[in-house]
Amino acid sequence: MGEVIKIELFVSQDIVTVFNESENKKILLNKKNKRVYKINSDLFEMIETIYLNRGIERSEFLNIYSDVSKELNFLLDENIISSVKQKNKYNVKRIKKLNTARIFIECTNRCNLKCNHCYANFSNYNRDYLSLEIIKKLLRECVKLGVYEFDITGGEPMLHPDFKKILKLLDNYGMLTTIFSNLTITSDDNINLMKEVGIKTVITSIESYNDKIHDSYRGQDGALKKTISSINKLIKNDIEVKVNLVLGMHNINDIEKTIEFIKSFNIDCNIDITSSEGRAKNLEIKYEVLTKKIKELVDNKNEDYNINLSNGCGVGKRMLYVTSTGEITACPSLRDNDFRYGNIYDEFSLKNCFLNSFLYFTNKKYKKKCDSTICNGGCRARAFNENNDIMSEDILYCYLFKE
Repeated sequence: MGEVIKIELFVSQDIVTVFNESENKKILLNKKNKRVYKINSDLFEMIETIYLNRGIERSEFLNIYSDVSKELNFLLDENIISSVKQKNKYNVKRIKKLNTARIFIECTNRCNLKCNHCYANFSNYNRDYLSLEIIKKLLRECVKLGVYEFDITGGEPMLHPDFKKILKLLDNYGMLTTIFSNLTITSDDNINLMKEVGIKTVITSIESYNDKIHDSYRGQDGALKKTISSINKLIKNDIEVKVNLVLGMHNINDIEKTIEFIKSFNIDCNIDITSSEGRAKNLEIKYEVLTKKIKELVDNKNEDYNINLSNGCGVGKRMLYVTSTGEITACPSLRDNDFRYGNIYDEFSLKNCFLNSFLYFTNKKYKKKCDSTICNGGCRARAFNENNDIMSEDILYCYLFKE
């Protein structure tokens, strides 16, 4: 008799599998072709079994799971599992009751631009950044908790001395990575690497279709031209791009033209209003005018606009933010002592940080009685910055959804 060939099964390194029990979310995402599959608990368990065993012999797998030939063929056909031994990655995530879905890091506070509305006074003179070793330390904690969404911002993250190494590291830890960048210093090497590691989304900002307005507000001539060039390159490489559009007195008169301009790239536009924080404290902000304009845009929304309201970021529910000095906080704009839960340069428990944030927000009640599920509570940072009360009205969303 010939030798029986044993066929082993492995989870593909391009796949991130998530079971977030807190959100009742069970998905598979292929980081390379961006396909997303909704799965059931049984299918997740099969993939998790292969993952935890770092591969499993096919006959053994079929002994554990009888009558699953249809499911197995689906996993093989879609290259979710294969007989090719994969590099060991932390790409199967399970979250139970405490929702630990998202980490957002400010990898550096250095920025090559000097935007008038910057919430944290980032500039090219700043030099703080999270070291590669401390990011590894954070990621080891993330793996324990099933974190699967990992966002990188700055400053300008591409100014971090180890930006490329960070992207490779996040890929090894099986993260669905989003990069927030002004896209003015985007090299071809960086774009090629983003494609290679399967970056989920790149989010940038545009102030106006008019380069004079955009460049003046951003503090650099030619900024819009550079950003648009990078957007086109990213799209060409099948990397998803989204645009944040912050409405202020500087761009309110041509906002429709700017939305049309963004629409021409066939990408989503997230719209919000300027908040009085950081350098924006020096700006004239007419909230009544800005909120009325947003409501006008929403009420008369052309479906082709692809505009979305920037709400429901997950503060106090499913995310934590880490500053470039290592402070673990509620979000980029909530950095006061009440919203600091530890520092990653010290001994810390990421689980306790999530828990403390969750308890802080869930033990408080909104000052205005309303159906907060409509707006997901709006922006708690804006409410705090304007009223010094974390549970007070959000001037934008309470206006948009008032009865």
